[in-house]
Amino acid sequence: MGFKALWLSYGEFAIVDPALTATMPASLTVNTGLDVFSHAFEAYTSLASNPMADVVCEKIMAEVFQWLPVAKEEPSNQAARQRMSVAASLGGWMLSSGCAHVGHSLAHVLGAKFHLPHGLVCSYTLPVTIETVAPVLPEKVKYVGNILGVDFPENVSPEEIGRLTAEAYRAFRDRLMDGKSCEFPIDESNIHALAQEVCQEAFAPLTPVKVDEELAVKMLREIR
Repeated sequence: MGFKALWLSYGEFAIVDPALTATMPASLTVNTGLDVFSHAFEAYTSLASNPMADVVCEKIMAEVFQWLPVAKEEPSNQAARQRMSVAASLGGWMLSSGCAHVGHSLAHVLGAKFHLPHGLVCSYTLPVTIETVAPVLPEKVKYVGNILGVDFPENVSPEEIGRLTAEAYRAFRDRLMDGKSCEFPIDESNIHALAQEVCQEAFAPLTPVKVDEELAVKMLREIR
């Protein structure tokens, strides 16, 4: 599906009732909530990003960081459910404004190949995406790190900004998942074929760095 076709496939409206989310299993709450964070981060750092959408994306990420743990631990907490429902709706809106990029390309390929939930896979492809874009968008990634509670040292390098922000996100994810981890059966027998699929995926061209097979292989190796 080309980018134009993907764009035209969006629905016109959605009815979102936070009360209906109260009985969601904890794993579904976490996976979908982390997908919201991925939507916001990728729209924030894509080639289609813009100053107005950036402000919305920053708020979405802050909301998820604050309210997703509450929604998970207190499923009937309507304040948390409402805030996450609003964040999710805004995250969907940002897909039509700033779109997404290589994190979702990786997640679409891996999720389809290994039959894994989309939000779960996004939570593993986002850290390596953070590290990949940090050298070209260090200030944006640093802002996200601040949302995640990172205290950056003075004169921190773009690469270190990426590493520290990615580690803070992984810690946030792992706390929500109660220490459980997801393994991807990626090895030399399939990594290059997967990388080629990532390069051909619709969102990949919106990444702020060129996504070629070499980069895709590197990212696939570093998913954890």
